[in-house]
Amino acid sequence: MLSDQPWRFGADEIDRCRAAGLSEPALLHAVVQSAFFNYLNRVADATGIAFDYHSPLPPMPVDRGRDPVRRPPRDEWPRPAGVFSLSDRPLTAARFAAWRSHVLDRDAPLGRRERRLVAHAAAIASCDAAGERDLAAGPPDGPRERALIGYAERLSLAPWRLGDGDLVPLREIGLDDRELLDLITVASFQNTASRLTLGGVSTAPDS
Repeated sequence: MLSDQPWRFGADEIDRCRAAGLSEPALLHAVVQSAFFNYLNRVADATGIAFDYHSPLPPMPVDRGRDPVRRPPRDEWPRPAGVFSLSDRPLTAARFAAWRSHVLDRDAPLGRRERRLVAHAAAIASCDAAGERDLAAGPPDGPRERALIGYAERLSLAPWRLGDGDLVPLREIGLDDRELLDLITVASFQNTASRLTLGGVSTAPDS
């Protein structure tokens, strides 16, 4: 649920997990692990990365025609309260803070404003009201910014549909490989950050 419909992961779901016998540390671990794979899977889908090792498991079929789950209207987005604190896992908290800074607080290859626009679009696609508020950078200015936002939306909503063709319009307006990878990683990171928030995890230092 946290991956597919993060806006539905609330107190009731946490209570069900507790009733099933999961401890608070186990619940925090499960939320962090699930959120992190929303980064890995989007990067893999967007870049078309293939396994570099043999797996005895058959390839998982991908239904590229599957529609994303419909998002609720803005006034129905959750306002999750922090149930867990990432500071209970100090190493994870430190690594996450460094990761967030690396993703959002740089000026190249994408500019800092472009990063916020991309992350903002991913937060909206996740129905993350806190991310939408904190990352707001104003309306897009020009075709480049609109293209970045459009790709971030597609990567967030339906990563299984992406292919090489989705990068062609971005290349045509001048984005190089480094900027494209930056776009993918920023949008994918925010899908993780938003799911931590919606999963009830406070990522603020010493929270």
